[in-house]
Order: sequence, then C-alpha cells, then structure tokens
Amino acid sequence: MRDKKNQKLAERDFNSFINDLKIGGLEFEIIEENEIKKNCLKGLYNRAKEVLFQVNPEELLLFVFRDKKTQACWSSEDYSGSVIINMAYNLEISELKKARGEAREKVRQELDLVIVEPET
Repeated sequence: MRDKKNQKLAERDFNSFINDLKIGGLEFEIIEENEIKKNCLKGLYNRAKEVLFQVNPEELLLFVFRDKKTQACWSSEDYSGSVIINMAYNLEISELKKARGEAREKVRQELDLVIVEPET
C-alpha cells in the first residue's frame, strides 16, 4: 500500500513539473521519464524550475537522470543546439548558462560550416 501511495505522489510531482514547464513556454523532451519519476523529489523539480525560469533558455531541453555523471547539465553532442538537464543533481544558474552558451556556439559553428553555393 505504501509503495502505491509513493508512486502516486511521484507521478503527481512529475506531472506538475511537466505542466509548469509547458505553461512557462519551455521546449523540452523527457528522455528517461521512468528514472526521473522514480528518483526525483519535489525539491529537485522546484530547484530545476526556479533556475530554468530565471535563465529562460530558448534551446530544446532534454531531461535525463544520470547519477553516474557528475554534471547537472551540458550541451548535447547528439542533438545540436540542445541542453541536457541531469535531474540527478541540483541545477545551478551558472551551469545552465554555460551549457546554453556551448549549445549556441555549436549551432553557430555548424552554420559557419554550411557552404551555400550561388544559384546559376
């Protein structure tokens, strides 16, 4: 009975987090939904929302739970212009700004590499 109650609370907290991000207009994907639900507490969601809404990133946010990786966020290698948010750790404003800057720089570099041939 206790596990079912905890599961419902975890589901409620997760859904509240997702709804708040949607209402806030952030673009995001949840990569490891079950891991996040299983491991995150309301305090982690609140901290992440607080930082996200202060920085208000325009990049696509990819949420994961990677307790073996010591970073709270980084720019994605696989999804250009995206920032990965690791819900295993408290998100800090400086880290998010740095990851956002790196994601934007990668996009800029990719655009610089595109060769546009003139029309003939």
